[in-house]
Amino acid sequence: LYTLHMRTSLYGGSYYRPLLFEFPADDKVYAYLDQIIMLGHAIRITPVLQDKVSVLETYFPNWDWYEFPSMMPVLRYNSSERYGKNMSLICSLESEKINLHIKGGSIFTYQEGALSDRVNRVAKMQDYPVQLIVAPFNKTTA
Repeated sequence: LYTLHMRTSLYGGSYYRPLLFEFPADDKVYAYLDQIIMLGHAIRITPVLQDKVSVLETYFPNWDWYEFPSMMPVLRYNSSERYGKNMSLICSLESEKINLHIKGGSIFTYQEGALSDRVNRVAKMQDYPVQLIVAPFNKTTA
């Protein structure tokens, strides 16, 4: 994300982008312009925008997608398909879970802090391990 912020400040652009910027040839992403946000090219955010919703209907373009932080596959790329799949995400407004998904072909670092220690979290970040997250595309490249 630091590189994304640097490039945006030097060359212009946006940190947050609609899904359409990543998949301009997929006509189905237009229906989700106001419902799905990409943070850079790798992190997809699907916010819950209505009250009392337990299932969120969304669309995943034809690509490899992984649920974060478990990195379990959500959708695999299919070269014989043009479009992706409509899917239902189970969500709870009471939980602190955010619907984050990682686009295949991405590599980034991640550091999880202690949620119970929010006040001192920044000062103690050196106490938490840094993980390398690799989300392969088509089971081969990242």
